[in-house]
Amino acid sequence: MLKYYHVMKAIFNIFLSAMLCSLDKDLKSIDIILASTSPRRKEILGNIGLQFSSICPDVEESLPSENFQSIPAHIEAIAKLKVDAVVNTLDISERNYVVIGADTMVCFEGCIFGKPSSHVDAVNILI
Repeated sequence: MLKYYHVMKAIFNIFLSAMLCSLDKDLKSIDIILASTSPRRKEILGNIGLQFSSICPDVEESLPSENFQSIPAHIEAIAKLKVDAVVNTLDISERNYVVIGADTMVCFEGCIFGKPSSHVDAVNILI
């Protein structure tokens, strides 16, 4: 599974890099903001050569899963909350912005695992 992940990541990075190169002129007039302080997400955007800033969204991420029809819908809702929180802090009359929001959720056999509170908690979740 890990090998598959790295292949998909490489394909995604190549595709995104090609797409961004074709938009390079247009991107210079747009401020790109990552609605996250995740080191991994920053690394991904940095690896494709994207110039961006990062803003930590002030949102509650622990939404009840029973409010959503599916796990992807749940993840999408959290990502949208992050984007909306950041957009509400921007003066959109001054510049053009693209705000990127994302979320990660670990699921196994329909069970959603929340973010571990510590390294020990992460190990306990995995075993």
